[in-house]
Amino acid sequence: MSDEVNSTSKKEAKEIKYDIFLSHSSCDKDFARKIYDELKQRGLRIWFDEFELQPGKGWLKSLREAIEGARFCIVLIGRDSVSSDPLISQEWASIQYHSWKNPDLPVCSVRLENAKTPPFLQSWKSFSCSREESDIDDLADKLAIVVLRSAENKDAGMSESKDLISRRGEFVRRFAEIKKALEQFTAMHSEGEESSGE
Repeated sequence: MSDEVNSTSKKEAKEIKYDIFLSHSSCDKDFARKIYDELKQRGLRIWFDEFELQPGKGWLKSLREAIEGARFCIVLIGRDSVSSDPLISQEWASIQYHSWKNPDLPVCSVRLENAKTPPFLQSWKSFSCSREESDIDDLADKLAIVVLRSAENKDAGMSESKDLISRRGEFVRRFAEIKKALEQFTAMHSEGEESSGE
């Protein structure tokens, strides 16, 4: 019985440092940067190797700690990244291990240009995306909503969840403001065309 209590308290005490662990291969680094920037603009905390790996610290240990400290894993899969790189294979193995160890850890794949989803990712949600800016923006919206909903469901009643819900509210308000501004711009543009046509 005490082992169960200790196990529960360890899970509750686990510090969530990141909303998202972002996995990608080096050949998809530019796309990963764009996704990172878009998700960061939406108020999410992202582990991204370029900014988080520290010189002199073992990268595999850092990777495992980051996955363990994340609410959600997003795996970017390009045509050339599927099991081609030994480093990405180790990263994927770490994600798979942590998802087995912690079944509450959601994982989502993003297939670039219709790359094939590796077998270990096939049971989770998957998105497809091109490298076009509009697709990346749309994908970031979808990922932000999936991550925030997952956090709400997972942490119902916890103070961390309140923080994420608050950030989701900010995201929704910001989206509504942008939508309203776009509608006003469209209306003004339509009026300008009508008056110039008279």
